[in-house]
Amino acid sequence: GVALVSGYFKYYLVTIGSGSMTPTICKGDAIIVKKLDEEEIKELNVGDVLVFRNSGKTIVHRIVKILQIKEKYCFKTKGDYNVAEDAYITNQDDVVGTTYLRIPWIGIPTVWLNEQVNF
Repeated sequence: GVALVSGYFKYYLVTIGSGSMTPTICKGDAIIVKKLDEEEIKELNVGDVLVFRNSGKTIVHRIVKILQIKEKYCFKTKGDYNVAEDAYITNQDDVVGTTYLRIPWIGIPTVWLNEQVNF
């Protein structure tokens, strides 16, 4: 499973460590991420669940608005559980992919271990 987790392939596994997407995706769930190329990013729609990087972290939030700024697609996002939209705009260069499949609770041991190490 190292290759699956490491992201060498089109699909890979990510464990969810926060509750910002509850109840759609819960803390401790794992998701299969489908990596997107530039053409696939252009086909994203409002309502899709986006996987992207922000400040060194991988974030999984829903697209609420799509903008085009200087030939680049940009996305306004929001966690389903959060009251407000994210304070930042995500550029297409920071997009990793979309959620392909949710696997409930399988990531709980990973989340627990991470919280013990990073308390």
